[in-house]
Amino acid sequence: MFEGNNISFSDEELQIFADKDYIDKKREIQRKISLLLSLCEKELRISADGLPALWQATGKISKGENHKGYPYAVLDYPRRIEGQNIIIFRTMWWWGHGFICSLMLTGEWLEKYRKNFIAYLHLLYDKQLFISTGTSPWDNDQGEGALEGIDNFSPDALTAIIDKKPFLRISSFLSLDQWRDTPDFARKTFDKLQFIFEVSEV
Repeated sequence: MFEGNNISFSDEELQIFADKDYIDKKREIQRKISLLLSLCEKELRISADGLPALWQATGKISKGENHKGYPYAVLDYPRRIEGQNIIIFRTMWWWGHGFICSLMLTGEWLEKYRKNFIAYLHLLYDKQLFISTGTSPWDNDQGEGALEGIDNFSPDALTAIIDKKPFLRISSFLSLDQWRDTPDFARKTFDKLQFIFEVSEV
């Protein structure tokens, strides 16, 4: 907190920056998260290897310190990125928030598969899935204008979202205390959506 032109620190803040082990603990947490995401890739290969023509061969793990103020790490696998033409399955860890698995499509990939999402719309319901209704595919918040529960929308309303947006993102959430389940959760979330690529074009 700040008092006039003077800076003061709360007892809790003093305790944190006086703890020489804090950064080491944080670094170790992030190292383990990277290992956990590598396990997610191995688990996802069980499902994604059936679509070799679509996906690039290897996953990519990226890390950062400031997604809306919090550290994060993401695994993009399966993935295929060609300029503005993007199709990725992203498994994300977000400090203090949880794990988020998302299928994202833009550009030519969205145009290729958009009609399949609409034709098989009923397969998206009753699966604890969320759809992005916001303006950015990278917004990871839940709520109105961000990631909203698919079951909250009528088929007509959901069709309108899928049909009009320049990107499509469908996500599922896992709490931090369920971290042991992350690899299985990632694969099961992908499996819920894999029908989009398995069905014949309509």
